[in-house]
Amino acid sequence: DDEKEAALSRLRSPLDRGRGDPTRDRDLFAKNCATCHRSVAKGGIAPRVVNWKGDRNALLRAIADPSGEIQEKYRVFQAAIDDGQYLTGFVVGNDANTITLMEPNGTQRKISRTQILDLSPMQWSFMPDGLLSEFSAQETRDLVAFLQTATN
Repeated sequence: DDEKEAALSRLRSPLDRGRGDPTRDRDLFAKNCATCHRSVAKGGIAPRVVNWKGDRNALLRAIADPSGEIQEKYRVFQAAIDDGQYLTGFVVGNDANTITLMEPNGTQRKISRTQILDLSPMQWSFMPDGLLSEFSAQETRDLVAFLQTATN
């Protein structure tokens, strides 16, 4: 899609013009990313991204188009409940009688299967599109450098 490719190009452009300083972006990461992207040991609700060892283009694509490729364990589901509520989260527990959803804030909700009218996978990620659109070129470089070098 042209819009996603344009977003990817906007992310790539500052990186082609200079290097980032990973020590400067700890606060930006904490403010914009760490709520969900904590280390696995700290119970993050999104994939671990610090100390990224993969391809830089794959990292940029995940930032530019977070709903483009979603790992199944991070697939968002919406449950329609018999009392009129709609609950959204990751399925983190599933047995014969209940389903447990982890909501974006990390709260786990156990729901009786008898209460669920519908449980549907969503085609979008909790991570919003355009998250870095307010970042300066230097902040973008610093964030990518931080993600590639920091340990968490």
